[in-house]
Amino acid sequence: MSNSCKTCVEVEPNIYECICQREPKTQDEKYAVMVPFDGDMLYVTEGDSKFQLREKLFDTRQKAVDHASLWGENAVVVEWLPVPNTNTPKEKA
Repeated sequence: MSNSCKTCVEVEPNIYECICQREPKTQDEKYAVMVPFDGDMLYVTEGDSKFQLREKLFDTRQKAVDHASLWGENAVVVEWLPVPNTNTPKEKA
């Protein structure tokens, strides 16, 4: 399999783990599935409308692997790392 995410490593055959922003493992660890699209890797999403989409997250790697199998051989399971919200208003000093 050709994996376009340059920071993912193969941990099992056809199962990759993204290490681009690796942090210490926590109890709240989540997994997501990424699929190739137009030269990039995109998260598989869920939501009730095109304006309310979010990453589809799984509590265990096995659940994510099971879901990734629905997306074909190029689907990648990654450890999901939340992006900090930088649009939050800052308090004035």
